[in-house]
Amino acid sequence: MEHLRKGKPKVSIIACVVEMKGINSVFRTLDSFLPQEGTVDFEFLVVDEVPGYREKIYRERFPWVKLIPVERLMPEPYLRNIALRHVQGEIIVFSEDHVIFTHSYLKNLVEAFSKGHKIVGGAVANADPELFTGWVQYFLEYNKWIPRLQEGIVDDLPGCNYAYHISAIQRLGPFPENNIKLDSIFNKKARENGFKLYYCHTIKIAHINETHILTTIVERFKFGRLFAARRGFPLWKRIAYSILSPIIAVVEYCRIFRNARYDHTYLLKFLQCTPLLLPILFIWMMGECIGYMIGYKNNGGSGLG
Repeated sequence: MEHLRKGKPKVSIIACVVEMKGINSVFRTLDSFLPQEGTVDFEFLVVDEVPGYREKIYRERFPWVKLIPVERLMPEPYLRNIALRHVQGEIIVFSEDHVIFTHSYLKNLVEAFSKGHKIVGGAVANADPELFTGWVQYFLEYNKWIPRLQEGIVDDLPGCNYAYHISAIQRLGPFPENNIKLDSIFNKKARENGFKLYYCHTIKIAHINETHILTTIVERFKFGRLFAARRGFPLWKRIAYSILSPIIAVVEYCRIFRNARYDHTYLLKFLQCTPLLLPILFIWMMGECIGYMIGYKNNGGSGLG
């Protein structure tokens, strides 16, 4: 990782365009970013496949964006590693192409890092609370980072809203290049190397959620299978987790409830989502069972884990 260097701008924000999320959502993300409070020096890097009309949009509407063109869209870990070859900031933000930023984002982010933290993540709200089906994905992915939760040291950070000091990236190396991004495993590697993950609720974004339930089901099944395959458990532990997977699904439902209860609006939506949420949790665990038992086949057809 010698190509990563410390220097101005202070913050580098990375967003990668992923086709399955809708290639035009990135423009909504960029529209939300400016103006930012304070005087934090930043660069905003977008990795995208840019046919002529999209390149024109970037050039005319977002001239402050550092566009990194690629020949084709790839899974997000590959694109993030491409972006890391171009960053110049001291603080590297990993976000997504379907989020809404608050205007105090940079100011609050730099303030958190000024306290000595090397890895910081923030709160995730629902960008489209009027869309019922979007709440299902929200609770499945982001219930641990509901805006009102207490800040402090945590075990994991949201994949759409966290930042590493460049020294941590240099030490840990690039993202593992898989078909599904596994930020939890990357953050686990950071913890195993002695880093602490700090959650700060003032570093807030809103996530634009998937509203098609079938897509959410497929994503959860694939994520569960790949996550299990990558955990590297011994055989006895894989068997135990597979047998206990129905109980784990119920435990996860209770964990979501525990987090949702901090906000009455979120709690109401959680209860309304239960008829969809519980079955998808069981499907998620089914994916993990398969991952523990037979691994995960990538595009090349080889088994993982």
